[in-house]
Amino acid sequence: MKKKSTKNFREYAIRWREQAARVKPPMKESKIVEVFIQAPDEKYYQYLLPASVKPFIEVLKIGEMIEDGIKIGHIGHSIEDCRYLKREIEKMIQDKSIMVQNINSGKSSSHADVQTSG
Repeated sequence: MKKKSTKNFREYAIRWREQAARVKPPMKESKIVEVFIQAPDEKYYQYLLPASVKPFIEVLKIGEMIEDGIKIGHIGHSIEDCRYLKREIEKMIQDKSIMVQNINSGKSSSHADVQTSG
């Protein structure tokens, strides 16, 4: 079962756990956690993996924190996303569609205030 984008992590985890409880023979808690960690969106996997030795309820709480991090933009940006953004900014500087200047001295700098021209 995959996490639907319309469901929050808690709803997904509870629904998943209820279905896991129906498995015969019953799974041990550690196996339930191991299988659950592999089930959600891949964004969650790398952050939930260290929690694989925790009880399911703790994995759920960690998953909620990850979900919050994704929502506010602290999780989910790859190095390639940053490189792409840097290339786009450099292209805009070359095209002179933005002007970059140092906030303190007015000179060009890597610590810059970006302003649009036009």
